[in-house]
Amino acid sequence: MSKNQKRRQENVRLASAPPSIKLLCLTFKEIIMTQEQLTTISIAIASLSLAISFATLYFSQLAGPNVVANIGPYIKVFNGDYAKGISTGIYVPVSFFNKTVRSSVVKKTAVEIFLKKNDQKRYVIFGKQYSEFDSSSNSWKMRDIAYALPILGKSSIQKTIRYNWDMENQEKLLFEEGVYTFNFMYWIEGKENPESQSHELVFDSAAIKKLDEFIKNKKSTTVDVMLNRQMPLNKLMTKHESERMIGNQA
Repeated sequence: MSKNQKRRQENVRLASAPPSIKLLCLTFKEIIMTQEQLTTISIAIASLSLAISFATLYFSQLAGPNVVANIGPYIKVFNGDYAKGISTGIYVPVSFFNKTVRSSVVKKTAVEIFLKKNDQKRYVIFGKQYSEFDSSSNSWKMRDIAYALPILGKSSIQKTIRYNWDMENQEKLLFEEGVYTFNFMYWIEGKENPESQSHELVFDSAAIKKLDEFIKNKKSTTVDVMLNRQMPLNKLMTKHESERMIGNQA
């Protein structure tokens, strides 16, 4: 006998049963259906919890390193090697953040610089050394050559990296007034292509005037240049400008 035939027989018997028996049978069926629904819901919740657990495990323990860089807010530019020609140096403050628990290595870094109105001529410079400011001599000093940087999981590291366009290059890197694109690149262990971020570098007339003066007097004094048209290091503001900057619109 098929299931449908059995179900029809049960329905016939139920139709001829006393009202109290009918009520009891219907109640029993509702209880069974409720239990089946609860079982389905419990399985769904357990599956969702298991999926969340696997996702948490992956992103916290198994996911590859995620290293991000933050540069600026300004860089320092200077010229030197006047006895043999002229070179151009750039100090870039960089913070690397590893957002996962797995350690990683920043193998090398580079910058790409070009004038926006002449983007066919691009200067690519790899990091040469890590530098630090020596307050006793009021000058920048070499701290180490630019070695690979190991970064532990959930940690950060800060460096000031010197990039040098050498005097031996026939094409000189001499900045002029205008807007430059400043691309910062860094290579992570295990990846062939670099991570890259693009910034805007604006040389106004005041910055160029300082650089020209230092070149004329054969000095290697640095000039601060802000990234991305950010607010200068010193600025006199009105009350309205100050409140707008800090978000106080009251």
